[in-house]
Amino acid sequence: MAKKTGNTPEQEAVVLAVTKTCRGPYLISEERQQLGFEAWRAVEDTDEKGARQLIKDLIQEANNHTPSGMVLDRALPEEEGNWPALKRIALPLIRLRGDEVGQGCGWDLNEEILKHPFDGAEHMTDCPQCGIEISWKAPVFYDAPGS
Repeated sequence: MAKKTGNTPEQEAVVLAVTKTCRGPYLISEERQQLGFEAWRAVEDTDEKGARQLIKDLIQEANNHTPSGMVLDRALPEEEGNWPALKRIALPLIRLRGDEVGQGCGWDLNEEILKHPFDGAEHMTDCPQCGIEISWKAPVFYDAPGS
């Protein structure tokens, strides 16, 4: 018997209107990610030349995990001292996911979301295709004033 959620068909249609899929596993091991974060902390805000080289190294490592013929690249800021831009480039490269290089899992998370009440609760789900743990928050719908 199906679990009763109290969700309306209109609410479910809104949820289904936005595709939410599994991003796939991280491409770099947790150990290597930790080393990448440690390397970033060692240069952040103090050694811009080192930070720029670390980003180039991370791009090269990411390209070692991409499908044949695909090249991942990031444009570094031309101006010196733009640490926020460098950080926005570096940190996602350390935790690169499969979907960022065309290797996402693609499992449809919406079907799992529809099984739960739309109450804003936090949930954890294991992807049935690739096995990674996915965290997600249930949507919340509020009645319009005067309805």
